[in-house]
Amino acid sequence: MSIKPKLGLFDLTMIVVSLVIGMGIFRTPVEVANKAQLPEIFFVAWIVGALISFFVP
Repeated sequence: MSIKPKLGLFDLTMIVVSLVIGMGIFRTPVEVANKAQLPEIFFVAWIVGALISFFVP
């Protein structure tokens, strides 16, 4: 008697959500860089965003 692994609706939903979030991280920097137009602004925006996400619960 072997146990067959199976995914439920919740498991599949979480896989799709994680894929959407994961792909967004590759698309967002391009949009930010296009709008910033200067490398300094681009890096400052990401550093400020990181600090905000670190300190805001």
